[in-house]
Amino acid sequence: MDIPRYLRQSRGITLSDQQRAAVEAAFGDVLLLAVPGAGKTTVLTARIANLMANHNADPRRILTLTFSREGARDMARRWERLFGGLFPCAPAFSTIHSFCLRLLEEYAAGRGSRLPELLEGGESRGGKERLLGEVYREVTGEYASDEVLSRAAAAVGYCVNMRLTGREEEGLPEGVPHLDRLLERYTARKRERGLMDFDDMLLFADTALERSAVLRERAAGRYDYILVDEAQDTSRLQHSILHRLERGNLFLVGDEDQSIYGFRGAWPQGLLRFSQDRPQGRLLKLEENYRSTGAVVAAAGRLIAQNRQRYPKAAFTRRPQGEPVGILRELDHGEEYGRIADLLEQMPPERTCAVLYRTGYTGIGLGWTLRRRGIPFFSRESRLGYRSDTITREVTNLIRLAQDPGDEEAFRRSWFLLPCRIPKAAAERALAVHPRDLLREVLEEEFTQRNSGRILWVRRVLAGMAKEPPLGQLETILGELEYLRALDRRCQNNYDRGSYLQKLSVLRDFAAAAPDTAAFLESLREAERVLDSPQRRNIILSSVHSAKGQEFDEVIIADAIEGVFPMADALSFRAAGDTRPLEEERRLFYTAMTRARDRLTIFAPSGCLGQPLLPSRFLYSAGGGEAPELDGVPLVPGLRVAHAFYGVGVLERADTVRGEVVVDFRRQGKKRFTLEELRNPMVFRLY
Repeated sequence: MDIPRYLRQSRGITLSDQQRAAVEAAFGDVLLLAVPGAGKTTVLTARIANLMANHNADPRRILTLTFSREGARDMARRWERLFGGLFPCAPAFSTIHSFCLRLLEEYAAGRGSRLPELLEGGESRGGKERLLGEVYREVTGEYASDEVLSRAAAAVGYCVNMRLTGREEEGLPEGVPHLDRLLERYTARKRERGLMDFDDMLLFADTALERSAVLRERAAGRYDYILVDEAQDTSRLQHSILHRLERGNLFLVGDEDQSIYGFRGAWPQGLLRFSQDRPQGRLLKLEENYRSTGAVVAAAGRLIAQNRQRYPKAAFTRRPQGEPVGILRELDHGEEYGRIADLLEQMPPERTCAVLYRTGYTGIGLGWTLRRRGIPFFSRESRLGYRSDTITREVTNLIRLAQDPGDEEAFRRSWFLLPCRIPKAAAERALAVHPRDLLREVLEEEFTQRNSGRILWVRRVLAGMAKEPPLGQLETILGELEYLRALDRRCQNNYDRGSYLQKLSVLRDFAAAAPDTAAFLESLREAERVLDSPQRRNIILSSVHSAKGQEFDEVIIADAIEGVFPMADALSFRAAGDTRPLEEERRLFYTAMTRARDRLTIFAPSGCLGQPLLPSRFLYSAGGGEAPELDGVPLVPGLRVAHAFYGVGVLERADTVRGEVVVDFRRQGKKRFTLEELRNPMVFRLY
């Protein structure tokens, strides 16, 4: 049976030469690289049909795995739509976790033992983070915030999927204190209580296959063909399981350019080393994008070509060129979400639009704006981490201290933020006395010191601030209490600045809308719920990760600024010589761009709170140009430049033809330098 002809005559689907080659690649190891919108699910299901129709393949001996339940359901729906009723028995589609669970059940039954209870299932749903919270308290003596628990859960899963132990230093994720002890204690607690999490299912299955030759031969002998969808999301541990099972007919479908789950252990190197691991294997490509316009495909292609760890692909589309990618720079961050709301209000109801973002702070700011404008939307986001954000907590505590000078908790969490150099011993003594005015107690303790006048002034500022509306209080905190300057001292570069300015801008939106302090503080407590809106299915607010695998008529990417998208951590790693996190950020931006069918608009505000914002370096590729770089730092207007003699200035322009830059210094005016001069770390620092 000619499956391509069947699809053309019965379903109106004409396969391209590349698609047909993949469908008819019946034997041997194959890696199929599929650009976004290439019809890979159709090709994968058609290949299974070809095996069954023309090679007598028993569907029960075809193992088809994917990363998510939704992916498995999508393949099953696609099979039913294309080939339902054509064969007496349909193939099964499974997640790799479900497959491993069945394997463990078989292993346990053979040994007469019981499997551990699953932490994330049934009555134990959410149990992983509860247990991690318990262990975190044991290790640190402190309660972990939701944000810390979320990071800890991701870090533990990453270690398991990358086959790392807590005692390995290189490769361990950062940002989780005492990760080695946390991982060791968490593992011990699960063992003591007979528990396992989803990552353990993979680890235990791999271990069982390694230790039991009988299980390995039985499992491997059960399947003639193994097909893996979304192979770029497969971890090193999952690759190990596949290696133990496959017998020369492994079909991997994926795209290393869309590998965006590195924080969960996704290992695109498994695809990049395919030819090295399987010298007899074939590398096939699906390079036609059926989804996006020519403008979107070209812009996305220019962007992803900047990555080094990838296969070259000549992505193209037969769709019209369409509108150029829109890049909006000439606006302040305070205007951005309102301008996005304007676009959504004008959108016809029959079209779909997704507003995609990198961090939850953008989602909260957007949701807040749309709710105030009465624009319904749909969002799957649930845990955005806003309440546990450091800046939100610090601003909240300063406001609480102004409202109640005797608030011990607010004072304990904010005395060191006040611009009056309070000694730690004085702060602790004041807290021990339990006075109604903690700063007054500190002042009496320190009245003979030179900073007593400054403490008195801060008390007066706080007293006056308590009488102001919320927006005035925030402005006082940023200005008179020098919080903005303190944040500026904390950040090591422009990237951190973009991140904290974005957060302060969202806070400003909340403050401007609140009638009084109580309402403002309540709105911050309820900020996580702003995405719980009346649902309108054609307008979606989503992180890029949650939008993976979806497509929309229009896509808007918000907050495309340095430090936000790409995130500051990735840029810091890049400055230190590690390009891997930045390459994943670029893949994430590429994934966001390629969700668009007809129109793509990118917002990159140029300023916030009177400070310049640097546009995301990804915009230059998307817009058809490249920003000149110096040791990985894009030389874009607004970049801060520190000079050993002239002080701090702002880059005005960079001329790569002449090899010079112009920097505007605060006190010394505009100065010209060569690019080579900028490379001297004894004289210049770019941040």
